[in-house]
Amino acid sequence: MRYYFHHLKRDRAILDLEGSEHRDLDAARDEAVDAAREIMATAIRKGLDVSHESFRIVDADRAFCASVSFAAALRRA
Repeated sequence: MRYYFHHLKRDRAILDLEGSEHRDLDAARDEAVDAAREIMATAIRKGLDVSHESFRIVDADRAFCASVSFAAALRRA
């Protein structure tokens, strides 16, 4: 199934126009957590705090499925 990860920042949203294929919502959520961690690692090296950002996961019909906060991505094992 195709899911889209819209990146929500403090002052704007960066829409995912391509999306990516995942077997189910759990797999999409896992990918969003990995992506959030990568973005945070890059931000930390630059001295930036992006812990307030998040991904809004929507499906191919653009229906809301889940939200992954960057702060929560740090705590998820």
